[in-house]
Amino acid sequence: MFDRFYNMGRRASALATVLAPALAAALVSSVSVAFAAPAAEEVAAPSEFMVKLDAFLNTKWGQYALIFIFFLMIIGYLRALFGPRGFFREKKWDEWNEEMRRKEAEAKAAREAERLADAGRTKAEKQA
Repeated sequence: MFDRFYNMGRRASALATVLAPALAAALVSSVSVAFAAPAAEEVAAPSEFMVKLDAFLNTKWGQYALIFIFFLMIIGYLRALFGPRGFFREKKWDEWNEEMRRKEAEAKAAREAERLADAGRTKAEKQA
């Protein structure tokens, strides 16, 4: 019989430890709602700029402006992550790009030297 009362006490104390913070949270939220209601009525009127902004955003062109701003944010985010000096930029790709630029510069220099050699030969042929 004593065990039965003991277990009931344990359950009650466990319940009290769980319910006490929940009740405190409910009390705090109800008090904050009670004090926030008058504060919500005392909100200042929106500024003229905010009224005009709201009217603009409710038009078709305002929606287009929001879409444009949203895409700019996405582009900026991806550029910060993967663009030049980005956080997640693959270093191996930069090495490959540098190697290709070097090869293209060498090929361009070879073409330029060949063009100059051909120009020199045609000039010598004209003089002869």
